[in-house]
Amino acid sequence: MHYATTFAIVASCEGFFGIFGALYFLFISKSWFYLVFAAFTLQLLGTIGCSFFPESPKYLIATGQLKRAQEVFSLIAKVNKVDQSVVTQHRIDTLFKEEEPQQ
Repeated sequence: MHYATTFAIVASCEGFFGIFGALYFLFISKSWFYLVFAAFTLQLLGTIGCSFFPESPKYLIATGQLKRAQEVFSLIAKVNKVDQSVVTQHRIDTLFKEEEPQQ
């Protein structure tokens, strides 16, 4: 499973946990220790997981890291099961045009 998918699932679970946890502690239990511990654990996993996400190609192009941007485009194509030949220099050129100031 890809990192982005994994951490999207973790974030969704955290959201559901927040809703059901609030209801649980509102009506059933008065002890907040387990809620805080579980929330901290999920936040820690999310924070660590973010370090595995690649920079956006737009940022990499803006900072002149064209080779790395092409690698990220290839990774995106691979994850989305798209032929990597679709990811061409045209993509980088398109993003460069977006970065240029309008005159």
